Amino acid sequence: MFRCTVCQRLYTTKVKYCDCGNDEFVFENENIPVQNSRKVSLTDFVSLLIFILCIILSILILFFYNPVKSRRQHQAKPKPSVSAEISNIPDIDSIWNDTPAYTPVEEGGTTIDVYKKSLQNMLNSNIQPKQFNGSGHCEIEFTVTADGKLVNRKIFKDTGSNEFNNIIVNMLKNTDGHRIPPSDYLGEPIRGEVIVQDGLIKLYIK
Repeated sequence: MFRCTVCQRLYTTKVKYCDCGNDEFVFENENIPVQNSRKVSLTDFVSLLIFILCIILSILILFFYNPVKSRRQHQAKPKPSVSAEISNIPDIDSIWNDTPAYTPVEEGGTTIDVYKKSLQNMLNSNIQPKQFNGSGHCEIEFTVTADGKLVNRKIFKDTGSNEFNNIIVNMLKNTDGHRIPPSDYLGEPIRGEVIVQDGLIKLYIK
């Protein structure tokens, strides 16, 4: 059989042109192979039967076989007898001491004092240059925010030269922040005094 590739028309013999004008055909075989059914032999049947019986026995054993496990009887060990000791407890009033308990104080004072000390050390480290030939005196003031930043920085009561004042102003500019203040600091202004001592500029937090 010859099938036209365009209109799919079948021809028993190959023609030169199809009615649709196409000249290309595909050869198709009419004989369709017939599959022969395989015969089951007696051996195969017996093997299949044995396999099914094994599966049924496995299911029966899995769900219905429940052997009784032997239980060991453990003899309880006798607990050691605990002898209760009775002590004579003295009356609390006879040993009570009205002396207040010892409360250790952190070295350097309260937490705010320790914080001001660290501020003082930081500000002194930002004084450049520390050596100064001449005299000078001023006071500074600033506040610390909750995140440790120094704000509202200013200088007042200055009696030194312009060179001295510029050193202090630069010190305040270079000190933007410090660590977070303690809980007992309520945002009040912190003041410090700057003096020239032994040829060095020194700052003291009040």
